[in-house]
Order: sequence, then structure tokens, then C-alpha cells
Amino acid sequence: MSLITAVRKRINFGRSDRVKDVHSAFFHGRGARGGEYFPFELNAYLTNDIRASLEVVRPGAIFPPVSQPAGQLVCTSEVKKILQHDHPVEFLPVVLTKVVDHWIPEGDMHYYQDPATSTLDSYQFLLQFPDARQSFREIPLLWELLIPKLLDVAPQFDDLKKVEFYFGAPGYGKSYEFEVSSSLFEKYPIIGQSSITFFRDEIYQKIAKFIDEKHFCVCSREV
Repeated sequence: MSLITAVRKRINFGRSDRVKDVHSAFFHGRGARGGEYFPFELNAYLTNDIRASLEVVRPGAIFPPVSQPAGQLVCTSEVKKILQHDHPVEFLPVVLTKVVDHWIPEGDMHYYQDPATSTLDSYQFLLQFPDARQSFREIPLLWELLIPKLLDVAPQFDDLKKVEFYFGAPGYGKSYEFEVSSSLFEKYPIIGQSSITFFRDEIYQKIAKFIDEKHFCVCSREV
């Protein structure tokens, strides 16, 4: 048996008045590849040949150590250094196409109350701001995590079983079922599928302190 911890961007905040979708959009930013924004962008995996850089628009007020502006996790060099020895895993440099000088503090609901912005979805609101990277002294390098895709590697194993992962608060979240096995995670300790990243738990614990659970859902299961 292996303990597996799965991570995905938090997209359902239930009845929370402190964190809404606009705060999620500003925390994670918005990613695109080949001119298509998430969720329509092509996903880069170790098991395919997509290697065009992810292009990200985000606020410069914060650069989270781990974020998810598109389907895959994006991390700073500090987190990259921790994970880069857990093969097979690689990193693709991220291109920051805009660093905007606007921030919405947690719990600020003016976006929803202002008629000028209330009709925009949270991503449209973020994208309307101009590039202002000159306003920020330190802009870190960001890296997209490249990992194998579960569907591509699963056929190698004959001991797969269905395991349910639940993301979100009880009553507000969503269940996903995947066919996985302990032997799969022995060979591939980090894999991805459906904008979810699965870690063998001892690897997840190396970066757990960098995961902001206000903006990520985390689910652990024995496999």
C-alpha cells in the first residue's frame, strides 16, 4: 500500500465569503499555450511532445511558490530544486506575458459589487490590466511541472484498481475516480490527469508547506 496525495486548484469555495473565484484567479493567474487560455490550452506532459512554454498573466503583488494558472502546477525555483531529483519529472520555463499592478485582498468583494466589473468573469477582470512589470523589483523565474500523464502510463500495469479522490468541502466538492496502483506510483512518483497532480505522499511532504490550501484542494488516499 502507498499513501497518495492529490492536488488541484480550488474552484469551489462553498459558502466562503473570504475567498471567491476572483481571489483564486488573482492568486493563480491565467495560463495560455498556443494562444488558447485554460481550460482550452494544450497540456504538456512528459508522455507527449508539447513543449511550447506556458504563457501566464498574473499580479506581481505575490508569486506563490506553487500555483496552477492552467492544467499543470507552476512553481518557483525553490520548489523546482526540491522536486527535480524525483524522476521522471522535468520543468518547462514559464513566460510571464503580463505582470499586473492590481491586487484584490482576501475578503474584498468590491469586484462583485461594482457594476463596471460585476458582469466580467474573474479571468476577464484579471486580463484587462496592462503589463506593469516595471513596477516590481523582483520577479522570480517560474517553472511548469512536466510529469507523465496517468492515461499514458497506466497500461503498463496489470494491478490497477479504482480509487476515488474527493476535492473540496463536504457537500460542495467533487469526486473523481482513477485507476491506479501502488506499483504505478513506485515507478512514477508524480503523475497528472484532469488538472490533478498525484504525488507519492513522501514526495508531497517535501513541498507541503508551499501549498496554500485556501487556493488548493488536497486529498490523500491509500492505494
